[in-house]
Amino acid sequence: RDSLAKQFYEGDFVYQDDGLKVAEKDIDFNGRFAIQLDGIWQNKKLVVGGPFRSIGFYNKSDGRIYLIDCAVLAPGRRKWPFMRQLIAMANTFKTADEVKHGAE
Repeated sequence: RDSLAKQFYEGDFVYQDDGLKVAEKDIDFNGRFAIQLDGIWQNKKLVVGGPFRSIGFYNKSDGRIYLIDCAVLAPGRRKWPFMRQLIAMANTFKTADEVKHGAE
């Protein structure tokens, strides 16, 4: 997530220090094994940051690795309501094969 954020999100990076680390856990994501990362992102140039949740999984039917990335930027506002909405949207994700074959 860190290297992709640096490349595609104008220099964002995953913030970690001795007291704050990225939380990683294995999850069931819509019936498949996935890895979930929860942490904080920052951008020193833009002086912004916030929480993120990334969910990654391998999809055997198309041989692709997917990364669903949810990140909140809401200066001066509570972040959790926005993160809940992003997580709800992420949970509706379907691969093209699932859409084609009507997987629920």
